[in-house]
Amino acid sequence: YVTSENAAVITSVEPRRNYLIRKSTNLSRQSHIIAANLDRAFIIATIDYPEIKLPFLDRILVTCEVYNVPVTIVLNKVDLYRESHKEMLEAFHEIYEGAGYPVMEVSALTGEGIDALRDACKGNVSLFSGVSGVGKSSLIKALDPSLDPRVGEISDVHLQGKHTTTFYEMYALSSGGFIVDTPGLRGFGLVDLKKEEIALYFPEMLKASEGCRFTPCTHTHEPGCAVRRAVEEHLISESRYTSYLSMLEDKNEEKYRKGFVRYWFNDHVVFLGANEVIIGMIDHLATIEKFRKKKFVVLTSDDCEKVRDNITSHLSEEAKKLKITFLFGERNND
Repeated sequence: YVTSENAAVITSVEPRRNYLIRKSTNLSRQSHIIAANLDRAFIIATIDYPEIKLPFLDRILVTCEVYNVPVTIVLNKVDLYRESHKEMLEAFHEIYEGAGYPVMEVSALTGEGIDALRDACKGNVSLFSGVSGVGKSSLIKALDPSLDPRVGEISDVHLQGKHTTTFYEMYALSSGGFIVDTPGLRGFGLVDLKKEEIALYFPEMLKASEGCRFTPCTHTHEPGCAVRRAVEEHLISESRYTSYLSMLEDKNEEKYRKGFVRYWFNDHVVFLGANEVIIGMIDHLATIEKFRKKKFVVLTSDDCEKVRDNITSHLSEEAKKLKITFLFGERNND
């Protein structure tokens, strides 16, 4: 372990056994290696405050699958939303544990789940990554109070995190092991992945695809597709399938970053912004009894009729029964 008092020089570079990589967020086409030689990546997320963006999460998971990085999803701040978002929390577990990913519930504030997370990190090189504001630095401090990563606040205006960690840093835990802390990510472009390969890195789709009539199968239009049948039978999450389609068809890899923002006002669910991502979200909410009684509003700066036709034509039969209003309006993304 190198410190300022214990200097070292690089004499050789060993081959990487794995790494996590994304497409650079600037206008170049260069890729950006986040970390290498990891024993496990812990993707830190929150159901709300800041709201979880499932397409973003799914892209990270696909990349972990591609480059052989074992991954665990860590839901932080559960003390804030366990009761208010009970159905969403249960659905999240069902979706991602059903896909084969371990999901841990923790709270840096109350200490819930911290001992289990510390045990999972012990003796390993672990990556903590996720969007800004999910509490990565707070979790590191909870794991080892002797460490002092900078902790920030959530923006009250945008309900998103502010960049507090501005560079990558590796911390040595007193309990054993190392944690690589990353700045909050706002985009995750896939690198060197052919479209026909994407489905191979959705574990639940890979398993179901063994029953497809044709090989290869894109799982979009082919007759006898076992993956589409599994989606229709709710054996594969519609939100995961929608993420797959967005990766398969999206020529503009920035689109998923813009996504949408969702608010709940009493008996209304309001989406600010519209793209294919909200199809999976509306389909999912339609399966939760309390949301079937709510009114849905989609506020879009695009042509309302086109947006309405595009979204409603792809909704599940159950979701089409919801009361959905499409309104024109500008969204401020600043």
